[in-house]
Amino acid sequence: MSTANMFLWDDAALLASMLVDIRERSVERKGCRVSGYAVSESGVTPYPVIKRKCRDGKSRKFYAHHVVMMDKYKRTGATAMWDTDLFQVSHECHNPKCVNAEHLELLSAEANRAKNIHCVGHVACTACGVRMRVCKHPTLCLTTVDSICSSCERPCTL
Repeated sequence: MSTANMFLWDDAALLASMLVDIRERSVERKGCRVSGYAVSESGVTPYPVIKRKCRDGKSRKFYAHHVVMMDKYKRTGATAMWDTDLFQVSHECHNPKCVNAEHLELLSAEANRAKNIHCVGHVACTACGVRMRVCKHPTLCLTTVDSICSSCERPCTL
């Protein structure tokens, strides 16, 4: 586990204050909660980053979606942080700026990579409301695709 995540896992007040900031600096957009935080300075990843001073006085960087996932994970009763060497936080919506807890899940690095390659998701037809699984992954992806519904045979946005 990264040092930054260890500090966050052990500091409930820090986690709570970051969650409030994330909620205040994000907007609802097409089912996603899109973070207003800037992405990493290196430009290597498209994920929003939050900087905070930890109990040891050092400033650390946290990915916004990791903060939200940590809260979600702790609410399940978990007593230890997930192993970041084995699991990644995956966005079911494929939006790297999304901080909607409902769109986040823990997956192995291999499963997350496979899921991110050409997935069209599991969605509801806008014409009749029938949910169709277009995604072939064991954990469902969320996305929209213009198509003809296989249930009502009308044009819809899946």
